Amino acid sequence: MVDQSVNEFLKRRRRGSDFVRRPGASRRDSDHRFIGSRSSRIGRNTAINLGGAIIPLLLSLATVPAYLHLIGETRYGILAIIWAVLGYFSVFDLGLSRATANQIARMRKEPPAARERVFWTALGINASVGAIGGAILFFVGHLLIEDIITITPALRSEAVAGLPWLAAAVPLTTVTLVIVGALEGNERFLAVNSLAIVGLAMFQLAPLAYAQWVDSSLGGLIMSATFGLATSTALSFCVAAVVLPVRGRPSFDTDAFGRLVRYGGWVTITGLVAPLLTVLDRLVIGNVLGAKAVTRYTIAFALVSRAQILSQSLARAVFPRFSMLGSSDAAHVSRQSLRALAAIATPLTVVGAVTLEPFLQVWVGDDIASTSAPVGAILLMGVWVNSMAVLPFVWLQAQGRPDLPAKFHMVELVPYIGGLILGLQVAGIYGAAWAWSCRAAVDAVLLFAAARRIAKPTKVADWRHLAHGALFAASTCVAALTIFQIPVVRLGLGGALVGVSTAWAWRSAPPEGWLAKVRDRPG
Repeated sequence: MVDQSVNEFLKRRRRGSDFVRRPGASRRDSDHRFIGSRSSRIGRNTAINLGGAIIPLLLSLATVPAYLHLIGETRYGILAIIWAVLGYFSVFDLGLSRATANQIARMRKEPPAARERVFWTALGINASVGAIGGAILFFVGHLLIEDIITITPALRSEAVAGLPWLAAAVPLTTVTLVIVGALEGNERFLAVNSLAIVGLAMFQLAPLAYAQWVDSSLGGLIMSATFGLATSTALSFCVAAVVLPVRGRPSFDTDAFGRLVRYGGWVTITGLVAPLLTVLDRLVIGNVLGAKAVTRYTIAFALVSRAQILSQSLARAVFPRFSMLGSSDAAHVSRQSLRALAAIATPLTVVGAVTLEPFLQVWVGDDIASTSAPVGAILLMGVWVNSMAVLPFVWLQAQGRPDLPAKFHMVELVPYIGGLILGLQVAGIYGAAWAWSCRAAVDAVLLFAAARRIAKPTKVADWRHLAHGALFAASTCVAALTIFQIPVVRLGLGGALVGVSTAWAWRSAPPEGWLAKVRDRPG
């Protein structure tokens, strides 16, 4: 009955007639007019998110050589570990940024005061918990710097001096995440990405300015970055206050608290484990091989992981829409989104594998490139797989099953640690890269299988449709590890792989206008 009601509405909309809600139809079904009329925004929002990711990427690429020149390879490696740990402590967001986006997306027809109560409640929780997280980081930082990372006493003293500033950055981060969630729930992606670009510029350039005009001490670098973060957080709040809008006094809503915590509970577990799965490699490498090895691994990881900006941009755009849509329409959007994502990401991955080593040679020099390029080729395989897995991940969360990704991550943690240690013992940082890529592949299989099972009888994004793209990506990365050392082979075979993968992408991409056609499809 629900599907028939939806179909009747869709037919009437094409004829230009007014929508009449049928008896027995759910509120979500009655909202299809709103949803269908805005489906084309997914493409626009994805493009905005992509642009908002590419600009920071270019900024990061430009600043790495400057950092290496001004503070040296060892300090940069230590700073990379510190920023990775700070990123992990964003887990004190407690999943409320995603919960806020989900709640505000579902409350699109509620009065502004209702959305404002959700915003203030989430903001108050995250500010308080972030302060606790900052205090914990202060003590954990001492343990990390003094007992785990292998560095000289002088550098250890510099890093310890920056710990109070690092602790202050945690509540600033958690508050910013809630603000971003509120804006994304309103689908204000232009504002979100503009703020992200400004914030990253402050965070990246403030330490460089300090190193250039004051000194290169780690304490001063961390302090200046925290000041940049504080400025961008204040600016983000001002924008959110206008968009929501926020006009009343801060308030705490117990009902909103319950909804946010129930949804954010499993997201929190994901937030606890998922960043750890990314941070662990650098921590273990730093302990086993030292800070220089971290630098060479991190340069490769930071570069190839940027290939995920497309999938992340699309995921951010479809999450509010998945939250609004019923299961059938959400599954349709996910299938077409996966086809579009694979069609774009696969040729880009092939191009990345072909050009990785020459680019690194120009970017950071032959010495670092000789070690980082093979690491990047191995990681690039996992990055491609991880990019495809983003869609079932966000689909499960939006459709009310955030528990499944969290459970998968918990199951993966211990085997990954074992594989990481074994890989480092056998093959150094190359073994660490293999461990990360294999873990990403296992995670993708679990997510696709879960989405397929939950979506029955409808069909959601299916990993089995990605076989050709996986073959192109994997074969090019393997060639980069072996025969691409011969320039003529890199040019000839690499060019052929780029051409073939591009032709496949052209044929496999969804038809033009599929985003808008979600409202016109049969039920």
